[in-house]
Amino acid sequence: MSQLQISDFKIHVLVIDQDKEYSMILCETLSKTGICIPQDVTTFAEAQKMIDRSNNRIDVCILEADPGDINEAAPEFIRNNKRKTPCIVVTQVQSAAFGAYCCQAGAKKVFDKKNLDKAELVKDVYAIACIHLINPDYNPDGSDTFDYATGVLLQKCPKTVTFWAECTGITDRQLRGLVKQKSKVSAKNALSLAAWLKNGENNIK
Repeated sequence: MSQLQISDFKIHVLVIDQDKEYSMILCETLSKTGICIPQDVTTFAEAQKMIDRSNNRIDVCILEADPGDINEAAPEFIRNNKRKTPCIVVTQVQSAAFGAYCCQAGAKKVFDKKNLDKAELVKDVYAIACIHLINPDYNPDGSDTFDYATGVLLQKCPKTVTFWAECTGITDRQLRGLVKQKSKVSAKNALSLAAWLKNGENNIK
């Protein structure tokens, strides 16, 4: 990815739901932010084709899951794409166990479809998309050096790569090497994303 121009930064979201009316509501909510560019499909097969296109960037998937789906198509879709595209689940099933099952499959967040907090959804779309671009395998509790470096970046929001490296306890060269190996963006882009994300609600129109 070329150097990010934060003023023009957009998040590409794919909504997967058989209920077209509900998909339209979600897409409208996302479009109103001025940041998100939503698309919608009704099946996992359609979604997979879109994700697999090399020229079609999808930063986050929002998918509907019910008990029938989560035992078959939904978890498989989430697991197969969790490094390519992080997934947020919306479901009508009000069960902590069901939500935990979705997360075990790789979902980043689970929302109650009937009582969806749209503002919270938008904030999570922002955070999940940005963090995934910086570190697709990010585990805040992980012992990996780049996980630690990502945590430092998100917490301290350093203005330079050198200072980011100093805060992490490694050299500038080592950090750039880790970013090149593990991130979807350059080190400077990672700084830009972290700074943009720190603005939080200021990014929402």
